[in-house]
Amino acid sequence: MILILLELLRKEVMVLDLYKLRIFIQKIFIPITIMFVPHEKIRPLNVKIPFLYLFTIIIFAFTGFIYVFNVAVDTAEYYMMKKKLEHYTAQLEEVDTTIKSLKMIEKEFKRLFSLKTKEKILENMDVSDSGSVNIDNLKYKIKETIENVGVIRDYLRTQRDIYFATPIGLPVDGRISSGYGIRENPWEGLREFHSGIDISTAPGTPVKATADGIVSFSGWSGSNGNLVAIEHGHG
Repeated sequence: MILILLELLRKEVMVLDLYKLRIFIQKIFIPITIMFVPHEKIRPLNVKIPFLYLFTIIIFAFTGFIYVFNVAVDTAEYYMMKKKLEHYTAQLEEVDTTIKSLKMIEKEFKRLFSLKTKEKILENMDVSDSGSVNIDNLKYKIKETIENVGVIRDYLRTQRDIYFATPIGLPVDGRISSGYGIRENPWEGLREFHSGIDISTAPGTPVKATADGIVSFSGWSGSNGNLVAIEHGHG
């Protein structure tokens, strides 16, 4: 008797689930009317679109907007970096000019000192202003050049750290079982935002860090199992 009641209850639950599914499908295909009313005396335009199609269009439009926005940000960062590199290149050219001037002075001093006697040095020394070097100005340029080289080194070091801390590729060979973005939660069946990607692979497959970073956690996580979390820094 109890088995018969359980079987009847199971069938009623199945019928109820199928009924809910049918109602849900009907709802997502219910057309939504969009009306365009022009300011001129022109007949309004009515467009009927099923809710599912409208939702899909919105998702694609939002995804496209995010993609275009990211491309715009990357382009702006590229041109900003290019401008900085052009500025630093100009500074390095000034450094090169200063070094050449120092080498010319060194060469002249070596030529004079090779004469060995004071009389010959004084006789051969060029006292004209043409091609002379302002020592104070040269000292200032050397100091400025050293500071600029330090700034360039710090900038390049920061860019190098960012480059090596930016993850590239996948940490393990396998199949992407769940991508980044909106998805159906495999545990509760609810649609929610997935902030990472899931990769399915065979047990024992090596897992590697895709960029430099610091291990912030290593151990068992209730929702993720065995877990190694790496902080790459730089946002």
